[in-house]
Amino acid sequence: MHLGWALALAFITFWVGVWTTASSLSAAREILSAAFHNVSTAVAVVSALSALLTLTVQLWVGSRQAKIGEKQANASQTSAEAAMLTAKHAGDRAIATMRLKWIEELRSVLSEYHAILVTREQIAGEDRIKVCDLGTQLDLLLNQENPEQRALWEVADEIFKTNDLSKRKSLDESLVRAGRKVLKEEWDRIKNEQRGLVNGPVIQ
Repeated sequence: MHLGWALALAFITFWVGVWTTASSLSAAREILSAAFHNVSTAVAVVSALSALLTLTVQLWVGSRQAKIGEKQANASQTSAEAAMLTAKHAGDRAIATMRLKWIEELRSVLSEYHAILVTREQIAGEDRIKVCDLGTQLDLLLNQENPEQRALWEVADEIFKTNDLSKRKSLDESLVRAGRKVLKEEWDRIKNEQRGLVNGPVIQ
């Protein structure tokens, strides 16, 4: 009994759906037929559909262009950051090279200056000319505003002004110690700059 009612209900539902669909399609056909029998209405409908399609395409194209533009902007920013980083590294290497050259020049001048002053009994003639030249180079190489470099210059100048060889020799250790401090300070500065710690703690 229940099966019979179920089959009957399904049959009725099927034909109602067919009738509704047919009615909808028929109504749509009637509307389109009426619209296209009127030329003005047909033109308006076609224009509206065309405008809607154009707008849809424009929105899609605009969306694609925006995404492409965003990717290009990100790529440009990444390239710019990479270029800046490369330039910074190149600049750091150039500065480090200049500092290393300064260290070598200071070591060479100081060594020759020291060798003459603590081995010659009398600083005269060519020796005096040479020591004066080395003293001038030393003065130009050192920064008097830096405490370590100023201390080196003061002991070097004191040795130069001392006439007695034994007294000059007594200042030998002070000169070497001051020179080592300056060279170490500059070497630590190079290491810090290469490791990005220009304003950070000194690396020993």
